[in-house]
Amino acid sequence: MGFAEKKGITVASGFKLQAQSPIDARYVVDSIADRDELVTINAAYAGLSVYVTEEQKEYLYDGTTWKEKTTGAAYTHPTGSGYKHIPSGGASGQILGWESDGTAKWQDNDNIPSSQKGTAGGVAELDGSGKVPAAQLPSYVDDVIEGYLSDGVMYEEEGHITQITGESGKIYVDLATGKTYRWSGSAYAVISETIALGETSSTAYRGDRGKAAYDHSQQPHAPANAEANVQSDWNESNEESDAFIKNKPASLPANGGNADTVGGHTVEVNVPANAVFTDTTYSPATTEDDGLMSAKDKAKVDGMDAKFAAKATNLAGYGIQDAYTKAQTDSAISTAVGAAITGIYKVKGSIAFAALPTDDVQEGWVYNITDNFTTTEAFVEGAGHEYKAGTNVVYTAAGWDCMAGIYDFSDFIRVDDIVTLTEEEINEICVMPEV
Repeated sequence: MGFAEKKGITVASGFKLQAQSPIDARYVVDSIADRDELVTINAAYAGLSVYVTEEQKEYLYDGTTWKEKTTGAAYTHPTGSGYKHIPSGGASGQILGWESDGTAKWQDNDNIPSSQKGTAGGVAELDGSGKVPAAQLPSYVDDVIEGYLSDGVMYEEEGHITQITGESGKIYVDLATGKTYRWSGSAYAVISETIALGETSSTAYRGDRGKAAYDHSQQPHAPANAEANVQSDWNESNEESDAFIKNKPASLPANGGNADTVGGHTVEVNVPANAVFTDTTYSPATTEDDGLMSAKDKAKVDGMDAKFAAKATNLAGYGIQDAYTKAQTDSAISTAVGAAITGIYKVKGSIAFAALPTDDVQEGWVYNITDNFTTTEAFVEGAGHEYKAGTNVVYTAAGWDCMAGIYDFSDFIRVDDIVTLTEEEINEICVMPEV
């Protein structure tokens, strides 16, 4: 009888089963064919031990094949993937993770519990677009209030009727100026100054136009109303033409006129009566004979070659006594630069406000405060001023100082500082003199 024909045993309630055969019919079969049939009908499992009566041998199924069990040999558990035990060790809170095929290991649980997502003291979530929902952001991030600032008070209307109560953690925008403010607890403080371009007293002038005007002023040029040069023409009769010569005599004598009529001068007065114009030539001067220069000057010039033939190799050789060498100059520059940078900021890192040092602090140290805080007497502005996390503080000679507040743009040029020059003044500054 094959294994598939063995229907098993049905026992009524209350009865005790006593039999010479095992309850599971798979443990003992008649033949090798019955043993293999267990695999065919999916009744065999890895580790199943079956005794074949006609062979009087016991076989062990390892999940793939049957292996004969040696008489007296103990059971050997499979060691392949899927048959390994949970590793020993581990600690509270750890979970099993993958180490290699079929092998697990204990590891820390790095997953964020659902109870900590989007809750106080936990972590923020991300919406479908990959951004943190507004409900999980601080109020000042998306809480922007628009109004009109007048005499330190923010109003809802341009007519300054309904007053807006200032609150910390919010951003206020003055629609009249476009400037942004925060409420310090007692007044509205500018977050960032804005500079508008224009040509009024409250705006900044366009840099491209300013540069064009400056570049133009540095180049030789004629006045704006200058006329182009035109070659004069004696024969031009049209008085509207630029080539027309005004006030010219109607005619000239063939010989140029009498000497008495030339500018009121006479030959006897301005030119000697016996003056003779000749093609006189001069020979080169020597140390003995005059020529284009005197013999004495020629001797001096000839002596220059001997006097200046040997070039000096140092400044003293040229008569310069009070001067620095290159090495001295480099040293002086290095010293000056070192002294100039001693007062720059030195970033020390991010700390909680309670950890801000009070002893052995050097000027220029800068810390990023990671939590909200209220200033103490150790601060330049005094105690009682509240600041948000992320505020930078710097140590000065007067104490700690918050690196925030109103910016000073007094060094910027204003339109009303520009002085208008007349054309004559521009010409005096910019026009190149005639040579």
